[in-house]
Amino acid sequence: MNDIEIISAAQVFKGLNDECKEKIAGMSKYKKLREGVVLFNQGERTDGMYVIGSGEIEVFCSNRNGKEQVMHLLGVGELCAEIPLFQGGSYPASARAYSDAEVCYVDGGEFLDFACENPEILLEMLAVISLRTKKFLKMIENLSLKDVTQRLATYLWKNKDENNVFRLGRSKIELASELSTIPETLSRSIKKLLDTKAIEVISKDKKSYKLNIEMMKEFL
Repeated sequence: MNDIEIISAAQVFKGLNDECKEKIAGMSKYKKLREGVVLFNQGERTDGMYVIGSGEIEVFCSNRNGKEQVMHLLGVGELCAEIPLFQGGSYPASARAYSDAEVCYVDGGEFLDFACENPEILLEMLAVISLRTKKFLKMIENLSLKDVTQRLATYLWKNKDENNVFRLGRSKIELASELSTIPETLSRSIKKLLDTKAIEVISKDKKSYKLNIEMMKEFL
């Protein structure tokens, strides 16, 4: 991919004409990332945002002890760091390549000047920010009102396929972080769902689970 292909594929820019897309691409820099490469660190000065062309980018916060909390797992066509771009100051979280990825870095100063001249871009970005806010509110609700087993059940339910099968595509350590718990507690919750027949293992690597719809409802 190249910068214009990534910009053109971004959902927030799809309504723009080709000239506008080319101008945004002109203020962008294509980057190819290996898994684990850090885009920016929490506390660093904000200077731009990223558009994801391929792969996934993980946004996370960490404390002084190194404990991490996953905030977002962003995919193709999504923006990363668009909120701190408008706020200025420093990045409130860190970001790294969850897998090999291709991104465009968009210079913040140039983009904001351009966006002010093209307010339709700001409206599209406002919609993106609103969706992120709703996701945060749901995360807070889950942490406040649901135990780990309930949070796990909700996660499995939302990410199952049309055959009611969930495939774990990440490590249990990463999943535990996203659910704001520790791997040992996550393992106990998985066992509880297995013991109650809410889920069953259907693959040799023990990463695919078939969901029992009726039993799962008890945990949702």
